[in-house]
Amino acid sequence: RTPPPPPPPPPLAPPAAPAAAPAVPPPITAMPPPAATPPPVAATPPPADVAPEPTAAPELAAEPQPAADPVPRSSNGAQPRAKGPNGSVSGAAMSEEEEAELFNAHPKELFFFEPPLKAGRRSTFFMNRAETPKLRTAETIMVQFGFNYWQWENGETEARPTSVDDWFKATVEVPKEAYEMNLVLHDTEENYENNNDQDFMAECEGEMTKEAFASFMEQRAEDEAAEEVWKSEEEENDRLMEEGAAEAARAKAREELAANAAAEVQAAEVPRAPVETTQQVISPWRVSSASDTNERLADAAARLLDAESRVQDAVEVRDEAVTEAARSESESDSGSGSDVEQLAAEQGRRQEAWRRRRSSASKAMAEANAAREACQQHADAAARAEQMLAAREVRVAELQETLSKISA
Repeated sequence: RTPPPPPPPPPLAPPAAPAAAPAVPPPITAMPPPAATPPPVAATPPPADVAPEPTAAPELAAEPQPAADPVPRSSNGAQPRAKGPNGSVSGAAMSEEEEAELFNAHPKELFFFEPPLKAGRRSTFFMNRAETPKLRTAETIMVQFGFNYWQWENGETEARPTSVDDWFKATVEVPKEAYEMNLVLHDTEENYENNNDQDFMAECEGEMTKEAFASFMEQRAEDEAAEEVWKSEEEENDRLMEEGAAEAARAKAREELAANAAAEVQAAEVPRAPVETTQQVISPWRVSSASDTNERLADAAARLLDAESRVQDAVEVRDEAVTEAARSESESDSGSGSDVEQLAAEQGRRQEAWRRRRSSASKAMAEANAAREACQQHADAAARAEQMLAAREVRVAELQETLSKISA
């Protein structure tokens, strides 16, 4: 066999041991050599400077032990207590002996927390029902809790029995804004233990103080108020936009009605009947009747044009109102700095203007409808007059024929 290579310097001894292991059979512990192996080993003893290698091999073999069993156990096989960040014992996963030892450290106490309360950290609430006559026989104990004098994250949880008689426990999450915790205990039969109507209180370790929390709540209230104002402004702007759109739709409908009325008037117009020299008997009456009908139609058309002009004015006013609403919304979105009172006054003025415009448009629409009805009536009268003229012409023709026969 070849002698093993010299070992590396002492600081690098652990890394070099695995490299020397393949060349030296004695450090291999997984496969023990047979009885005939000692003579060859004794014939080639390793140098003196290689002697620490067998000592380093057991150290390397002992290193995987924490990975196989990361939590060391006591002499009686029980798992030791889990430590918190500050070295306190956690209330979770404890044996009966550990719970009994923990409770013996807090005699005659109604409740305590382990680990102590700290903002932003979980803790376990332990309660001894034997210390309260009101809940001494309760099977179920409820913990009603809150923080910062019942102003923050109130809640309720059930305390469950432990392995030790009369002792109950519950897990609580302490918020990062807490500086104290408030407690009230009760059972399912409305029996309360509330420290003689004073409520229980436990201080929480952390950076939050009563004054800092008051400032925090004031800022939160201001933020909520600002959000409510913003929401109300958004709702009002949406309402104004909806009203503008509805008014635009109504104006468009009025324009269509006015156009239809004008078309009906034009279709109902009756042309002036020509004067026939051969019918001098009925010509004066025809001219008078046609002139009267045309004058009435012209008057109705003038009234309709006036109504259409009013409708057009209402449409222009509506367009101006929509433009003004859009401009107000743009100024509100860009943060013009106008306060709430000015905005409310402006909105009130716009609403009053909308009411006046709607009233004016309604009157114009009523006048347009009246003009259209008048045009229809005049058209009917003209049609009846034409029928009468046709009948008179037939009668005149019959009379002329009779006169011709008499003359012959």
